[in-house]
Amino acid sequence: MTGNERIQDNTEYDAFIVAVPFVKTLSDLRRYLRSIRSQRRLLEAAIPVIENNNTHITSSLVHLPKTQLPTFSGDCVAFLSFWNTFKAGVHDLPISDSIKFTYLKQCLSGSPLTLISSLPVTDESYESALELLRKIMIIQMKWLDHYTIL
Repeated sequence: MTGNERIQDNTEYDAFIVAVPFVKTLSDLRRYLRSIRSQRRLLEAAIPVIENNNTHITSSLVHLPKTQLPTFSGDCVAFLSFWNTFKAGVHDLPISDSIKFTYLKQCLSGSPLTLISSLPVTDESYESALELLRKIMIIQMKWLDHYTIL
């Protein structure tokens, strides 16, 4: 490239830089990126570290000995004992309701199992099954009270 070509090329380059300020834009973007990274570090430092309680509970359950879940076949007198044991062993655990529903089905036999066996294994079915069992137990208790009065 000759001296005149270089001068003409520099003139075109200078005109291009004025028309399209990509060098300034690139510099502005780098400055903005540094600012965002700095703000991110400040935010990360300000946010407290919270341990996942579910992980702690789940990992602590691994070390517990296996226990036998209670069974229930429909005897309304035994329902309260069944429910208290099931509640402590399954209902109060931080697991999904669909898993609780599966455990519930495994603990039931006879008419209580028949009552809920058509429900699909979903989170909603667990609450529905508990409500059905409560209703049938209330009906049986009322019937038992009425029968013993006679």
